Amino acid sequence: MVNKKGNPQKTILTIEDTPSDQRFIQRVLEKDGYKVLTADNGKSGLRIAKAQKPDLIILDEILPDIRGTEVCGLLKIDAETHNIPVLFLTVVDDPKNILGHFEMDVMAHLTKPIKAEDLLKQIQAVLER
Repeated sequence: MVNKKGNPQKTILTIEDTPSDQRFIQRVLEKDGYKVLTADNGKSGLRIAKAQKPDLIILDEILPDIRGTEVCGLLKIDAETHNIPVLFLTVVDDPKNILGHFEMDVMAHLTKPIKAEDLLKQIQAVLER
């Protein structure tokens, strides 16, 4: 399947528990031609990532069951998901936390709130790497 730009459609999994943020991300991504998978907690996000092998995961740090950092660590040690790029999108902007994300081979760390065009630019940059 191709997106509206004529490129192969990429699949993005968002792991986000705040409904308004989830809707915003999904709307922005679908409008730009991405296929969007959603999870509202870390455990279901891990299951979807393993089953669907998305091209990118957008991950929140604060989730109702396990922290995003733990989700990312579990993704990175699993042979089936370790190559999926992860982009953190979170309100957590503590420098120590951000550095920890990059030490786990995270491709980008974005802080909420974010503009749609900034999110799309970062996604494009990550997917082009």
